[in-house]
Amino acid sequence: MITLYGFGTGFGLPEKSPFVTKTEVQLKMAGLSYRKEKAMPPASPKGQLPYIADDGENIADSTFIRAHIEGKYGFDFDAPLSLQSRVSSTGRRSTCAKGCARTRSSVLRRTIS
Repeated sequence: MITLYGFGTGFGLPEKSPFVTKTEVQLKMAGLSYRKEKAMPPASPKGQLPYIADDGENIADSTFIRAHIEGKYGFDFDAPLSLQSRVSSTGRRSTCAKGCARTRSSVLRRTIS
């Protein structure tokens, strides 16, 4: 079974990190069984969360986790999309990931201050 490591609840959300939430949604979309555990970034292979443990292999970063799910389990998240939509979707994912990181940082700075 896959273990998903994340920060846990906070700020009234079931998960503090949008990247952990993204990975959890992808695991559910792929129909994979998993359990979720709290961890801190130093425990991760790349020093960031999320990461998963799958059959003794640790994979960090939501983008690499998605690629792992697609490669190992043969699940294509973009299967319903046309070629044009697939190209567009790749650009949006990159833009959204950068935006999420900036937004989260600014929210945390305001919360801590």
